[in-house]
Amino acid sequence: MKHFILSVLLFTAFGLSFAQETTFTGRVIEKDTKLVVPFANILVINQQDSILSAALSNNKGEFKLKLIPQDNLHLRLTGIGYKNTDYPLDISNPELGDLFIEKDIKMLEDVEVSAQNTVVQKFDRKVYSMNENKKASAKDIYDLLRTLPGVSVDEQKNVRFKGAEASILVDDMPAEYLYPDLEMIPVQMVEKIELIDASMQTGEIGKGGIINIRMQVQKEDGLSGVASLRGSLEKDRLNSGNAYLNLNLKADKWVFFNNAYLMQGRWASETESNGVLEFDDINYTSNSVSNYDYSYAYLMDYLGAQYNFNKNTKLVLALGINGNQSTSTGGGQMTQLVDDQIYRKYDRNNNSINEQIRGNAYAFFRHSFDTTLREIKIYTSVNLPQFNQYNSSTNTYNYQVQNFAPTDSILSTATIDHNKRFSLYSGAYYNHPINEKTRWNANYRASLSNSLQDDNEYYQNEILYLPESTKESGISFNQFLSVRLGTKLGKWKLDAGINQQHYHYDFTIHNYNEDLSDTTAYIMADFYNILPSATIMFTIDSLQDLKLSYSRTARAPWYSQLNPILFKRNPYSWSQGNPDLTPIVHNNVYLGYSLNKPMWNLSADLFYTQTNNDVAYLQIPISESIHLSSPENYAYNSRLGIDLGGYLSINGKYNFNLSGSFYHSEIDSGNLSDALENLGITPENVKQKNFGYNIKLSTDVSFSKNTSAMFYVNYTSREYSLSGYEFDQISSSINMTQRFFDRRLTLSVGINNLLNDLMPRGSYYDYMNQTYTEDILYSTQIQRMLFVSLKYRFNKGDRNTGQVGQDVN
Repeated sequence: MKHFILSVLLFTAFGLSFAQETTFTGRVIEKDTKLVVPFANILVINQQDSILSAALSNNKGEFKLKLIPQDNLHLRLTGIGYKNTDYPLDISNPELGDLFIEKDIKMLEDVEVSAQNTVVQKFDRKVYSMNENKKASAKDIYDLLRTLPGVSVDEQKNVRFKGAEASILVDDMPAEYLYPDLEMIPVQMVEKIELIDASMQTGEIGKGGIINIRMQVQKEDGLSGVASLRGSLEKDRLNSGNAYLNLNLKADKWVFFNNAYLMQGRWASETESNGVLEFDDINYTSNSVSNYDYSYAYLMDYLGAQYNFNKNTKLVLALGINGNQSTSTGGGQMTQLVDDQIYRKYDRNNNSINEQIRGNAYAFFRHSFDTTLREIKIYTSVNLPQFNQYNSSTNTYNYQVQNFAPTDSILSTATIDHNKRFSLYSGAYYNHPINEKTRWNANYRASLSNSLQDDNEYYQNEILYLPESTKESGISFNQFLSVRLGTKLGKWKLDAGINQQHYHYDFTIHNYNEDLSDTTAYIMADFYNILPSATIMFTIDSLQDLKLSYSRTARAPWYSQLNPILFKRNPYSWSQGNPDLTPIVHNNVYLGYSLNKPMWNLSADLFYTQTNNDVAYLQIPISESIHLSSPENYAYNSRLGIDLGGYLSINGKYNFNLSGSFYHSEIDSGNLSDALENLGITPENVKQKNFGYNIKLSTDVSFSKNTSAMFYVNYTSREYSLSGYEFDQISSSINMTQRFFDRRLTLSVGINNLLNDLMPRGSYYDYMNQTYTEDILYSTQIQRMLFVSLKYRFNKGDRNTGQVGQDVN
């Protein structure tokens, strides 16, 4: 009986307590922008600071939580990038309404938080966290980049971001002079990748941008390192691959390191060209078959130290030496016919050698003044004069027919170059927040190149014909300054600035002729450009935004393009610069939309680019067999289109990235008419129009924590240029990755160029009374290649020192 009464009392108490449970509802709103805050934490806390209940807001900022009401409870709202905010809980009112949370003053920009912390939206960039599944599927950094919206990587490892060549940084340091190869970056140490809108940081361009790779911070002292080996398993390409070793020692605030890198490879190809040239009212039909074989080796070693004053201040100093050697052989047969009769026929052979050894010095300094993103970056890199640089090129022509008559004659030409240069590249960036919503920044960079020695020897039929064929001395100095102001007004972000560019050339070039006289050209030119840019962004909600940007950019001609001296060393291909060239000017307009969800995202960018004074190299017929290559400005070209991108993750195991570009381009070469008519050439194809597109799919699958696979395919349609087009192309690869020993050893096996031979490769040319088609019969760059990659990381890996090394170029 006692047990029965006790059971009844317990059941009654349980029922009463269950009946008292109440559901509270509400919505989390950002205080300043009045936007909803998804995935915020809502905690119910008692007087002892214990958590009694918790909930997570959904995509609309809404939440529900259940608890048994009691006195003296309060709510605590938390979220990444927001201050903890407490509210007393009124148990008599379960409908809490809108609760406001304030952004943390430590973060100047908006933060978008997903359940996976995948995307962080900042003022001038989007930050993508690299989760373990992505990193496990990637054999190198290029595989990670392929997964990002708007980013594409072709088979030659060229990285493009939203239709333009991307600037690559690693922890804010310019990668173009830090890396011999981006494959050196240890994928497992990548923490996040930032896609930066360059138009909002430096205003340089409205399309494309900056990719900044952020590495994990290592704190433990001791010896660490990374070793990797990658190569082909094909028997005729066993010498293609690379090896890398980083050793580093961390002692308190110091990290001492040494990087050694070896890369070697081989390219080979065979092509056939068929064409027609109309000259002096005679049609010349030509056929040529040519082959090319190129081998190279590159060795680099860098020794340096990194000193971390504190978490906000870092200094890197390094010295290095690198050398490369390359050899190429080529040849083929040329046949020209008139009315089916052989007019000229010869065999050609080429041999080239390039050897170079040089030293480098590098320094980088970064300091963040406080927690509001006020910072300064200073960097410099010196390319020391080469200890040795040697280039030689020999061409041999063996004639069987000349002017319809059989013959047996040989012409051999050779050039040996000696040159020595000193170059300096440096820059500084300063960002200053005026308040929580407004900032200004300034960016300056400069490069100096000084030719200390540049001369060569010219041979004919193995006899020294000219002891000095050409001689060059001079300097090239380029500088860039950008000043920008940006602010936020509710849901709007406004950013505008002015860029100033200055290119200065001062060169003296001597060309020595057969009678031992010389022709001298003085190239002294200054090009100044004042370039405005502006961006307006509207935040629809915490997951969506719209952005409209405009920028005007320019690029001056290279000093070598301004050289008026006519070079005739090659008997069939002459060359001459054009001192009247003007800078190429681009006007870029972009309208972008993005939607970011926890496990998927979408982006769309409408773009229009107009280019004035673009430069084309004209192949001008001088005779039926001699062509002159010369640069000319032509009227303009334009491109209107859309970039689309999307990412989808299913259960964190299956990740898909699909993107594409669709565009219409127009080329108008009308202002070449006068120049061509002066040469006796009737202008053709003044206007060309083209619709083109490319589509990319990247898929990675995680079978387990240590096993993954990735497949990549990219299709590019033909795109017309001033004189013709390249054939459609497919690039593709597939690989399997397995990790061992607590993920320290990574093994990848795969196939490059998996589907590349499904479509014929080549190009079509139709301009200046010339028409020809070039077909690539064989090329190792599109041939399937089985490869294997091994990478081992011991202790703490490279501690972010592996990025130091690479000559300035």
